[in-house]
Amino acid sequence: MDVFKNFLKKKKVEKHFKRTGPGQRLDASSTSTPSIVAGAAQGGGVDRIAASDIAAQAALKRLYKAEPQISSSQKKIQMIAQRELEQERRRQQEQQQPQPDLTALQIEEKRIGPDIREFEHANVIKGVYFTCELLGEDEAMTKPELMQALEDFLTAQLTCEGEDTVIPAVLLLYSLNKKPVREAAVETIGKYLQNIIENPDEPKYRRIRMSNKVFQERVLSAKGGREFLSATGFKEALEPLREGDTPESFLVISQTAASDVGRLVSALSMLREGQSVPIKISRERTVYHVGENERITMPKLPPDFFDLTAEEIRREQQNKTAEVDRMLTIRTREMRERDEKQRQYSYKYTLLRVRLPDRYVLQGTFGCYEPFSAVREFISQHLSNQAALFSLYNPIKGSEPLTDETKSLAALGLAPAAVLHLDWDEPIAGPSLSQQFIDSAVPLSVS
Repeated sequence: MDVFKNFLKKKKVEKHFKRTGPGQRLDASSTSTPSIVAGAAQGGGVDRIAASDIAAQAALKRLYKAEPQISSSQKKIQMIAQRELEQERRRQQEQQQPQPDLTALQIEEKRIGPDIREFEHANVIKGVYFTCELLGEDEAMTKPELMQALEDFLTAQLTCEGEDTVIPAVLLLYSLNKKPVREAAVETIGKYLQNIIENPDEPKYRRIRMSNKVFQERVLSAKGGREFLSATGFKEALEPLREGDTPESFLVISQTAASDVGRLVSALSMLREGQSVPIKISRERTVYHVGENERITMPKLPPDFFDLTAEEIRREQQNKTAEVDRMLTIRTREMRERDEKQRQYSYKYTLLRVRLPDRYVLQGTFGCYEPFSAVREFISQHLSNQAALFSLYNPIKGSEPLTDETKSLAALGLAPAAVLHLDWDEPIAGPSLSQQFIDSAVPLSVS
């Protein structure tokens, strides 16, 4: 809806002018300068395959590379598999990593959501960061930090005089709740308003008992639910349920507010057609300078590139067991290809490094479901000539350029991390990158 876009645009402009400081007359002299907002700290993160997976896959590759021989029987395959498993057991014992308690993980997941599984990797970047236009794109934060900052900002808008508080309440409801919680709240609140719109003179529809189980579970538990009702005119009051009963807490809307059907219809429309505040991944740009004869390695990634639930961990263990069984049997090429299709990993983010012809590397973080065009746009923004035409290659996949800009990065096999090579379609004069990015370059060896 345009009302939400206009609200976000207005708050973005207000935030911009607050940062630039107080206004000045054109004929007034002043030595003050606008404040400069520093860029966000660098950070980023990915590898989801545990050590046991790598060992098992390595064993498979060695087995399948070998030419099948009549003398290479079941016994030889079992010996190789057992050796790999023994090496993996020793490695796990050295690391002394306890196996996850799946029952406990399931209980914890139901209580607080997805379980975060740690992976031991050197962090080339600190983690995955996010930004949103409402708070300023120069402020990059982790997702929990951004959600908290967003909640604080929208909550503050509810107290602004002269503002339509329905809009920030709807944004709170849609931005800070998971889909099942949000849908339950929207459905229940919608019924409250619909009943009042259809029966504005009926007292029983103009109050909500706060101790009501449905209200507590479906509305009060959702962030923004109570705030939305307050924005539409509901106020807390002590009233008896029936005449002679002890007074208790109700949310009550006055006869006057209930009679303003136009305002209630508008609020109901915004509630049902609401939207969340758009957030996006901070690219966390880093520019590296590559020394002579220095090799670009695949970046290693931090833990928060992966959110594994208890169910996913159980599935991983089942996959490992099935993989060991497959290692102990001779399999045809068709069977191996089918196994490979069944064993697919999904990632949330990917870290890309783009090697430029003049020994610079541009690094950025992307969502795996972003289109490939987002990578090209990111690169163009940093070039000395943003109109220059270029092609991107994945050296692991072959010599053909990547041309389908609509495909996701995951579909192109660029997750959880990849190194791309950039070639100019036509030679350019001067450096590849703008001077400001060249000045910020650091040696690749420090990554």
